[in-house]
Amino acid sequence: MIRILCFAIFFVFQISHCQEKELQRIHYLLDQSDEYILKDNIKSLYYAKKASLLAEKTNNSRVICETYLQMASRLKQLNFNKESLLYIEKGLREPAAKKDIEIQTLFKEIKASNFLVLGLYDQELEEYLEILDLVSKKEDDIYSNHISSRINARLASFYLYKGEFKYAEKYINQSIHIYEKFAEKNNWTEITDVYLIKGYICYETGKKDSSVYYYNKSYQILKKENISRSSAFKAFGEYFYKQKQYSDAINAYKSALSDMKKYNEANLFDSKDLNQRISIIYGIIGDEKNERIYMDQYLKEHQNLQELDKKSIQSAVNGILKEQNQENEDSKYHLFLIACIITGISLIVFFILFFKHRKIDKSSKDQLNERENQLIISNQYTRELEEKLKISLDEILSEAKNNSPLFFEKFQTLYPNFTSKLLEINRNLTSSELVLLAYIYLNFNSKEIANYTFRSYRTIQTRKYTLRKKLGLKTDYDFYTELKNIFLQE
Repeated sequence: MIRILCFAIFFVFQISHCQEKELQRIHYLLDQSDEYILKDNIKSLYYAKKASLLAEKTNNSRVICETYLQMASRLKQLNFNKESLLYIEKGLREPAAKKDIEIQTLFKEIKASNFLVLGLYDQELEEYLEILDLVSKKEDDIYSNHISSRINARLASFYLYKGEFKYAEKYINQSIHIYEKFAEKNNWTEITDVYLIKGYICYETGKKDSSVYYYNKSYQILKKENISRSSAFKAFGEYFYKQKQYSDAINAYKSALSDMKKYNEANLFDSKDLNQRISIIYGIIGDEKNERIYMDQYLKEHQNLQELDKKSIQSAVNGILKEQNQENEDSKYHLFLIACIITGISLIVFFILFFKHRKIDKSSKDQLNERENQLIISNQYTRELEEKLKISLDEILSEAKNNSPLFFEKFQTLYPNFTSKLLEINRNLTSSELVLLAYIYLNFNSKEIANYTFRSYRTIQTRKYTLRKKLGLKTDYDFYTELKNIFLQE
């Protein structure tokens, strides 16, 4: 009896030891995933996926949620928004998530970020408000204050983008109040982003001195903590650009690039954007040499991003195929076992397997129904994304009429082949000429372009004549029609 008891204790110990090793392995993989954030997002996703597959075998709901959060976040970074949302829904169905408000809020925050990228702004707002409602039910601790202040800042940014500055100011002030009350003793460096949002709101509401004050507060904290100040430099650059202090704007944007390099921020999106802005400003002040240098750098990084997107898609597909192959191998193994059992057991066991098969068949139907439901959800997101693209053209027209520095950047998002196609025809086109061609492509006439860009009508006419020659277009045909025909020939 004692020997049996000792064996049982040893058996339980071995199981516990194996489970502990599995948990250590999962957390190691999650740490590796964190290590590659921004450096190599594909590799980061790879480690997160390995962690999630291991976690699913443990049946530890909390660990499963932890890995699903990582997967949802990494997929969102790679712009696989639908896949990210599917992991979020899987995570929210886990028992641990249903019991834990912190886990729910983390999933919902990533969910809101996905909705932002997809242009589903009403759903984004709904998620933020639900998070605040959940946090209000939790005890007043460090986490609840932290998430509450962060969501208030996100709401401020949401209303800032919509131009509803009254609400933006309300939420950013709430965020700052919470941060300044708790941040110092908890070292929440996120307050630097909050101050930047406050600065943007101040500028849009005409409080320009206050905007500089908050940009500087953010800058000083980043400097003190020895963290990259690129975000603060970008804010200063935008401020100086709007004030037409072009030399200061260039210096600020260059400082942002320098800090990104110093702190090894491998963010091609920000770097590309900064090089484009510097090129545009050099075009405004007539420095064609530097305009071309930074435009070339912008185009190089733009091409790198396009290639990176292809690699990301391919890697994701390979990962799915690999997982499917593993499932096929498991199925073959189970079929082999069933065949062996059928040949070696009695008729009674055959009937047991028959009823078991019926259960498996029912399970397969349930899985098929679930996949159909997921397909319906995916189609809904696709339709809503298509609606977003319709809205985008109106946004671009508005940016053009306001002569916004973001006009050309948004225009290229909607028409990604515009710049590369024109540069194939004439490599010497400057960024300011490309911006003018974008206005023409949107069917603005010379008088409208002159009004929006604060140039004389004669200047616009002269530049259009020069552009016709550079592009080899006939002077007796409508410029808009000829420009459209270039892209119809693709």
